[in-house]
Amino acid sequence: MRIRSTGLGRQELIGKFDKLSRAGDRHVVLSIRTTHPVRWHVRVAMDRDDIMEMMKLLFQGPTLSYMVDGLWRPKGPEETLNY
Repeated sequence: MRIRSTGLGRQELIGKFDKLSRAGDRHVVLSIRTTHPVRWHVRVAMDRDDIMEMMKLLFQGPTLSYMVDGLWRPKGPEETLNY
């Protein structure tokens, strides 16, 4: 996973999902571990509304077609992202 932030300028972080856990009755915590150029542990606490919004984004046309295409297309070389 590649992560960018306006606070980091043009710097790009490389990381992976670490775990998903419950935090009480109201939140699920998504943990991401960055590995390059720094080792950070980033956590996002999401409530039910946040999770529903994420699911809507996952099942929209462009994202859904990207996931389906990935099942049948071979993985190509990495490219520089411009977002």
